[in-house]
Amino acid sequence: MTLHNKHSILVIGFYGIVKDHDLEYIFGKDSIRIPFKDRKKFIFKAKWPEDWNSSGYLELSEAQLSEIYHLFVKTISRFNVYSGWDLNTIDVHFYEILIHAYNFLKSNNIRMIIFQDPPHTAWEVIIYILSKINKLKTIICRQSLLLDGFFAMHTLGGFNNYIPSDKKYNLPENWFSYNYENLDLFYMKQIKPNRNIYQWFLSDLVSSVYNGWLTRKPKYFKSLMSIVNDIKLFFDFRHENKIKNLSLKELPNYFVYVPLHLQPEMTTSTLGGKYYNQLFMVYQLRAIVPHNIPIVIKENPKQWIHGRGIGFYSKLRKIDNVFFAEKQIDSLEMIRKSVCTATITGTAGWETLKAGKPVIYFGYPWYSHIYGAFAAEKNIFERIQNFIPDESKYRETLESLAYKIFKGAVINAHRYRVADLSYSKNLQLLKSSFNYLINS
Repeated sequence: MTLHNKHSILVIGFYGIVKDHDLEYIFGKDSIRIPFKDRKKFIFKAKWPEDWNSSGYLELSEAQLSEIYHLFVKTISRFNVYSGWDLNTIDVHFYEILIHAYNFLKSNNIRMIIFQDPPHTAWEVIIYILSKINKLKTIICRQSLLLDGFFAMHTLGGFNNYIPSDKKYNLPENWFSYNYENLDLFYMKQIKPNRNIYQWFLSDLVSSVYNGWLTRKPKYFKSLMSIVNDIKLFFDFRHENKIKNLSLKELPNYFVYVPLHLQPEMTTSTLGGKYYNQLFMVYQLRAIVPHNIPIVIKENPKQWIHGRGIGFYSKLRKIDNVFFAEKQIDSLEMIRKSVCTATITGTAGWETLKAGKPVIYFGYPWYSHIYGAFAAEKNIFERIQNFIPDESKYRETLESLAYKIFKGAVINAHRYRVADLSYSKNLQLLKSSFNYLINS
């Protein structure tokens, strides 16, 4: 897909939320997007070595290449987890995508890139780092908990990286006072029960046959060995579920609460920064929190056998004074009983702040500036223990959030849940927001 525009804006994502014929209306006449039907072809089936017609790779320093590869490896776990890729396949695929991404940017003379989400897939992260190396303007959107509002930033990071909006967003009134309130998140409802071993094996087998390992087609897809590994993961996971965890009554009187993230996901792979690995995060937390204070972990209710890896749980259980709570315990009860919450970027951190309790964060959460949120540091726990809830300071820092939110939904699953937010009305909101973001 080579357009040779002199001033092109590459739009990544927004499928469904902005239909093809409305792309120019929202992002301008020189905006382009890879058609949805061609996306897999570009990422999985393009003959990239034949496309390599420049010496651009030679312009990358070793440090720049290392930066690209590091972010790529963090996010490529999605393919390793769900498709059974081996390390060599991942390494080869890195260079294929790098070649394609570099040529795509150069051949289309891209000057600006707009991301629907923080870049968290193989193609997106390489495009993102290349854009920074080539000093292209980037606008990264991030849907907020408010269904018709989103954040925007030029570079990945927390609240300080968010672009100020041109209008104040009216935050919900119940946000401004301390309270234990269940956020009632739609994506945490109607969680499907875990499949049994027979359903999982049959699904893997059908997927593998369909994608070609029996006919010796490209090895990018799930292999027979990866199915065998899935079976082992299944039994390891089942063994883990049989281990006795702490009930609500058995929780310590004074502990730090760690709600695990669903993985692989953007909230850790991209927004987690150097703490995208939750096992490493808990090790670091143990170094921060005095050893006589228990750390209690609760698994994410949506997590299944993929994403954790063999040995994840056993290694956590070997850390001094670390325990697991039963999955069935409500997260708000864990917050109520704990001294603080420790998370990478989790929404439980926001629920904790709303309850007037402190949070230790390791990544780039949107609430990092709110009173009671503390970045993970060596001696931070003394401040946690001396924390005094102050609703006026909480409100003051929360108020600044209203000037960092742009109107419109950038994800369809959110737009559908706003009763009067039709597709056309949302387009009007996005047009106003992006007109400001692109031209300011």
